[in-house]
Amino acid sequence: MEAKAHRLQDRIRASLSIAGVAGALLWGSGAWAAAATAKNSSATGCGAGQPRFTVMTDSGQLEAAPKENKARIVILQPGESVTSTRQTFPVGLDGRWAGALRDYSWQLFTVAPGIHHVCVSWQSPWTALAAEKTQAVVQTKPGQTYFLELSVAGSGNSVTSFNLFGLGPYEAKYLVKSLPHAMVIPAK
Repeated sequence: MEAKAHRLQDRIRASLSIAGVAGALLWGSGAWAAAATAKNSSATGCGAGQPRFTVMTDSGQLEAAPKENKARIVILQPGESVTSTRQTFPVGLDGRWAGALRDYSWQLFTVAPGIHHVCVSWQSPWTALAAEKTQAVVQTKPGQTYFLELSVAGSGNSVTSFNLFGLGPYEAKYLVKSLPHAMVIPAK
């Protein structure tokens, strides 16, 4: 069963990379939910303007279950971005900036059940990178956890791929255990 899930996940990633806008399946704690991802400069989940965050990391771990009548969205950035310095990625949730990630980190958002618009941007002094945004729409249910991976590829200051993908619970829980938790401090 696990091999089938990984093959499905690979096909989902391939279709998202090729199409840019596609339907994907996200699963959390054994539950399936519909999600759509898109790369768009006017991503609906983003907040206004260009946010500035400072991100520190700690060894925080994911709690066993969401709070009662709540769902969780966990966003992971398990790799290195395309530039030689560690990058900050602001995260928007339902039209407001809610947090940020760094390379090799994860962050948790507790949400009410329902449809949520997630957006990830790039905090960069380079205009081309700062314009990069990717988004996902996630339908959440109470008591469930949904995992998204931010994937960044390219070379130098050129981005060839900046996408959010759904992750299965086994891979995501492994990554959460191996990556530090992102703690956000709003930049002045």
